[in-house]
Amino acid sequence: MEECTIMLIEKDLDGNLLEEIDNYKIENADLVKGFYGVRDNDSINVYLLLSTDRDVEDWEFNAIYDHIDLDNLKERYLSVEEVEDTYNPTFEFKIKYKEDMEEDLNELINLYYEELSKTYSIIEEYKEEYI
Repeated sequence: MEECTIMLIEKDLDGNLLEEIDNYKIENADLVKGFYGVRDNDSINVYLLLSTDRDVEDWEFNAIYDHIDLDNLKERYLSVEEVEDTYNPTFEFKIKYKEDMEEDLNELINLYYEELSKTYSIIEEYKEEYI
């Protein structure tokens, strides 16, 4: 897994980039497909898009969406949505911005990776149903 620094950029409601908010050293950064913040009155909602660590086969795409269990991560995000029109399964996590959130981001990403790894094993049992 790759480690790198990612930058949190504020976007407006039209998707225009406004300014850098902060940057974070992230483990498993290859799972991160997007990262931005949107101001909501006096707070910022952060959107973290996480995908797979490899290109998945066609049958795995729907199987991952059907079998991944993100409930054990619930205390770490406000909401999560499946992102459509992506090559690999992708999830958009909405979290509240706070100062010094690097550790929280890494915990969420690492827990997501653990769940994704479990899901890879689980879906092998269902391969014939998806082919």
